[in-house]
Amino acid sequence: MCQYFCQNVRAMSDRYYDTLRRRNYVTPTSYLELIKTFKRLLDQKRMEILTLKERYIVGLQKLDYSEQQLSLDKIAGGSTMLKM
Repeated sequence: MCQYFCQNVRAMSDRYYDTLRRRNYVTPTSYLELIKTFKRLLDQKRMEILTLKERYIVGLQKLDYSEQQLSLDKIAGGSTMLKM
């Protein structure tokens, strides 16, 4: 994927030169920087997704706990609801 970006940037740099007669160089350093940036953004997104997954799991656990409490309340005859 990064190679695709690099090739497209080179093509756009050529068009930029043809239009404005100004050079824009795509170097291996630029390519490596692109890979580092992509990796950093990927890591950030993974952390974001992991956080959302953990929140989802906690929410499911709370719903399960509430369902169990309601089941126990029905078995006990509704006395828990009166205490609240």
